[in-house]
Amino acid sequence: MKLPHPQYPRPTFVREDWISLNGQWEFDFDDNDTGLAKRWYLPARACPQGRDSGGKHRFKRRIKVPFPFQSKLSGIGDTSSHDVVWYRRKFNIPDGCRGKRILLHFGAVDYLAAVWLNGELVVRHRGGYVPFSSDITDLVIHGDNTLVVRAENRHSPHQPQGRQSTALEARGAQCTRCTGIWQTVWIEPVSPHHIHHVHCTPDVDNGRITVLASVSGRTDETELRVAVSFAGKPEAELRFPVSGDSIPFTISLKNHRTWSPEQPNLYDMMLELVEGEDVTDRALVYFGMRKIEADGRKIRLNGKPLYQRLVLDRGYWPDGTCTAPNDDAFKKDLELAKSLGFNGVRMHQKIADPRYLYWADRLGMLVWAEMPSCTEFSDTAVANFAHEWRQVIHRDYNHPCIIAWVPFNESWGVQDIQSSERQREFVGEIVAIARNLDGTRLIVDNSGWDHLDTDIVDIHNYTQEAADFGRVPFKPLKVDRIELDDHKAMVDGVEYEGQPVIVSEYGGIGMKSPRPDKKGYRKHAKTNREFLKRYRALTEAILANKALSGFCYTQLCDVERDTNGLLTCDRKPKVKPETIAKINSGTPKARKAKKKT
Repeated sequence: MKLPHPQYPRPTFVREDWISLNGQWEFDFDDNDTGLAKRWYLPARACPQGRDSGGKHRFKRRIKVPFPFQSKLSGIGDTSSHDVVWYRRKFNIPDGCRGKRILLHFGAVDYLAAVWLNGELVVRHRGGYVPFSSDITDLVIHGDNTLVVRAENRHSPHQPQGRQSTALEARGAQCTRCTGIWQTVWIEPVSPHHIHHVHCTPDVDNGRITVLASVSGRTDETELRVAVSFAGKPEAELRFPVSGDSIPFTISLKNHRTWSPEQPNLYDMMLELVEGEDVTDRALVYFGMRKIEADGRKIRLNGKPLYQRLVLDRGYWPDGTCTAPNDDAFKKDLELAKSLGFNGVRMHQKIADPRYLYWADRLGMLVWAEMPSCTEFSDTAVANFAHEWRQVIHRDYNHPCIIAWVPFNESWGVQDIQSSERQREFVGEIVAIARNLDGTRLIVDNSGWDHLDTDIVDIHNYTQEAADFGRVPFKPLKVDRIELDDHKAMVDGVEYEGQPVIVSEYGGIGMKSPRPDKKGYRKHAKTNREFLKRYRALTEAILANKALSGFCYTQLCDVERDTNGLLTCDRKPKVKPETIAKINSGTPKARKAKKKT
């Protein structure tokens, strides 16, 4: 059987030696939630008379990991309600791994995960969009090892779930649920002395990269060796002793090349831990020299004005749901977006797979990274959201394509932000976390309206009247009430401070469908000609508004009931991409830069 998603799953920190655990697993539903009591996590040899898994239970199904059971590609394709599921598989550790630490990694499991190895609990994790790991060295045996995973996802309104349907079936703009393992599972053998993590912070103004490397285990003789190259040619080399668990260093780059959509230049950096002449660990990292900033009403990339031409992407595939069918699907979506004349994407209500971000880095596509929302506000929601938000920023810090963090969308989960002091405090706390963990990117605090503390004031407006973009809500160059959707751009009492303004959702033009359950956000276009006429009018009106610094069209692809994509759900263009690209490439109306005071 062909191994699904065989590529190394953590592209910004790569080791050559690893073992994928993707592919066929045993699987079962636990609708009565009795698996824990019946000890489904026990391997067969630990059970009386050699019975299977806890004595009596036999896993009835097989699933192809990393596809969720709701998807066709999983081999199950069951969209009915199953809140608790179990996985099991066996694996062997090669003889060459003796003397090494064995790390077990999960790309993402939605939402609660518990993992057992050979009947012993090794890790629990909360959060459906972020990775987790465990050192399983002391539990690994030579021969068959039994790995068991219990995943629980009750789709609570108090957990970040984004556009996953709160009902059993997909409805409105919500799509099919995701439960359990949906990204790669893998094993890594590493030396007891190994590199744990690397953060790369570009300093474009001074032509240097600042690096913080974390290591696990060291001796007085341990050294870190670093080699930076560009397009295969050496740029810099360093070697210095390791005196602590965290190693900060800076590398100056001669005539450094910046990363941008036009020229997505990337540097490679090889890091090695060395003891004497023995290399105990080796990891390959890449980085881009990129600076994003808000300068008055303009956004600048590497010091140059940037007009953002984004398209909303929900990261959904008909046969895989939240999991792409293969790595090429990530690349194809971004290439299609680029062929339509967009220079970036707003990944909507989903944390993208790292392989998607890898291709955005390689292809030169800007990304707004948006946290999935809770649907209700509570102490539990606050704790769950903040817990996962920190992990998102930590995981994706090194991707140059990400230029903006977006923690909230349209006040979902903080619906009373205009009147609730506690909800305002919460949004402020989440923004502060992002600023403290990452000072290199812009923050869009609450995409759409009700802005509190933001680097960009963005608005969502699905008017189908192009003239509205000439007068509402930014004329003359000041933020006022967003009249069409009866929302305010700013939270009451918060003054607009001259930030850049972007229409980050507009259009949503559906194409006429014979199915009554299919929808757009406004009246369907009956023909391609009508679609193009409306698309051209709306987009050109935005380009003509000198108060605006960019746009984001809704959306790239049809998703289940939504038919407002520029592409069908199977990625076929509805109209000629070159026609859309020509419209999108229009020149924004010139405006005088506002002087800083």
